[in-house]
Amino acid sequence: MMVPMSAPSTADAVRRGERWLHVLTPVVVLAVAAFIAFWRLDQANVGADETVYQRAGVAYLDGDLSLNPEHPPFAKLLLGLWQAVVGPGIDSARIAMGIVMVLTAAVAFLWIRAAVGTASAAAASLMLVTTHRVVGADFVDRQVLLDPFSILFGLVGLALLWRWNAHRQPWLAAIAGVALGLALLSKASAAAFLIGALVLVPWRALRQAQVWGSILAFAAAGIATCLVVYAPFGGVDAVASMIAWQAEHAERGHLVEIAGQTYRHAPWFAIAWLGGETVGWLALVAIALAAALGVVLERRLRAVLAIASAGAAAAVLLSASPVALPHYTIGWLWAPLLLSGIGIVALWRRVRSRRAGVIAGALTALLLVGPASGVVHVLSVSPTGVARIDAAMAADPAPDGAVLVLQLSRHVARPNIEAPFVEDPGADGVTAVAIGNDLRFPADPELVLLLERETQPVVLDDVVLYLLDEELDELLAEAP
Repeated sequence: MMVPMSAPSTADAVRRGERWLHVLTPVVVLAVAAFIAFWRLDQANVGADETVYQRAGVAYLDGDLSLNPEHPPFAKLLLGLWQAVVGPGIDSARIAMGIVMVLTAAVAFLWIRAAVGTASAAAASLMLVTTHRVVGADFVDRQVLLDPFSILFGLVGLALLWRWNAHRQPWLAAIAGVALGLALLSKASAAAFLIGALVLVPWRALRQAQVWGSILAFAAAGIATCLVVYAPFGGVDAVASMIAWQAEHAERGHLVEIAGQTYRHAPWFAIAWLGGETVGWLALVAIALAAALGVVLERRLRAVLAIASAGAAAAVLLSASPVALPHYTIGWLWAPLLLSGIGIVALWRRVRSRRAGVIAGALTALLLVGPASGVVHVLSVSPTGVARIDAAMAADPAPDGAVLVLQLSRHVARPNIEAPFVEDPGADGVTAVAIGNDLRFPADPELVLLLERETQPVVLDDVVLYLLDEELDELLAEAP
């Protein structure tokens, strides 16, 4: 007589589903992060500072430690090491940035999963990597910059401190000190992570010797890391020189366009404005609302408060600085992006009525605007504007000469134009004029009118190119 096998219980099926979800969720997150990090990575224009950091890393490995002393050296050292193995160049350095992007998503996921839950971790890390954060022609963290390194090491440091807070093992605190030291050694603005670290200190347990021992281990490891890395660069003197350079830079200011006006010293709201321009204003509003919900609904969780504190400190520091550049936005946006993912999941967990569901659905739809825009950008990224000038000149039958660049920063023109370029309209040999949209360097209106009258413009996205039949100085001499 055969005995029928009992069907598996619903509880067993749920547990198996949860196990599969536990395994598959990080795989999906990392796959999406890898797609965003590497797809068409070599197609975007070269950013203004990318070649600076890429070449500095190569120079450091060659023994020349004099390049780019105005920023800490560790991220550039890593770029140099990577290029020593893979080969030098912007494309090689960008691959390193892609790896940093994937590692950052992995660290965020693992920490938030342990502190809040799998769904929150997935939403937070996906918001971090997919949300549209285009500065110039590409995602800011796909470019060869220092900030992504500081964010990676900063998150590692906070995650380790959070773990230490649960176990109180001094070695965890020491490793966290090393990680936060490396964050500071990548970009000085990573000091904001120290505010997040303060949230993770168990203040009520300060009387315990083990806690004090761990704090000392954290501080000693961080300081030792900074001293060791800076030793070849001149030690304390190099740090003092960097601080002096940054103070001088703040005093002289840096041209930036905010709300249609050009400032030499950025107004206090500049970093928020640039954030809206980077992710999109509708997306920024949704991110801010969801991030606020994350802090309010999960305020009892130290990890959430640490992320919020570090992000708020970064926003305050950057707002207080008279120098604000578009790529600085990544230095504080990482926090509201993580918190928005946590917040939207926390909101859905508390939905108990149809009205609440409608509100949560509407906020979710708004929140998805940023990731949708980010995915579309990565799918379609290609050379634009200034990076298309060489091809347009090559297609013109007239002899090639120099390009006069107007309303374009030389730092943007230099890595993207192979043809010789000048910024003086009176220079010899100019057979093409490229006019961008950077109002910090306004073009002479009379020259623009002359070009419009004498030649047909070629529109290259945000750059207008005039290909001349004669040299510009001859055209100017013939003009009435």
